[in-house]
Amino acid sequence: MFDSTRSLLTTDKTRTFLDNWERVVSDKGAIPEWTDIDPSVIARILPDIWLYERLDAENDYLCRLAGDEIIQRWNRKMLRRRFTEFVDPAVSRLMMQNMDTVIRERGLAVGKTPTANDTGWYGERIYAPVTRGDAWCVFGCTAYVARNEVIELRADTMVNRFHLFDAISGAAIREHTY
Repeated sequence: MFDSTRSLLTTDKTRTFLDNWERVVSDKGAIPEWTDIDPSVIARILPDIWLYERLDAENDYLCRLAGDEIIQRWNRKMLRRRFTEFVDPAVSRLMMQNMDTVIRERGLAVGKTPTANDTGWYGERIYAPVTRGDAWCVFGCTAYVARNEVIELRADTMVNRFHLFDAISGAAIREHTY
């Protein structure tokens, strides 16, 4: 179902996230609730998991979950803080546009970007929409890979270019660049 998405992923962590996503959406047949995600199934990648809740009234996102690896890489307090409180305004606008696209188009986004604080690393990211009661959230996994490690940075997965897939069927929607 998600073979095209899987073909763009180069790390075990993001592939594990996708495998779990595929299982959850095939069982549910719809965008899952946050509570549909079983932490025990993704225990190995919990340090690399994050969840931001969309705050429509404030046009912002609230960090609801950030694994240890995410917090270490960002090197700042994130939990229960608004995105605009801990990310540079220009960067936060771009990242929130990407998360808004995932929610609006009910898409699964995959791509690689440089990390905000550590220029020697890339983050291979996968974003997915989930709900939390009446709120929309973006749930994801970031696998950090050293630039000097052998990774395949193909032209179709380069920096700040995300591929968007239907979050239920896995069908390609479009390329999303910011």
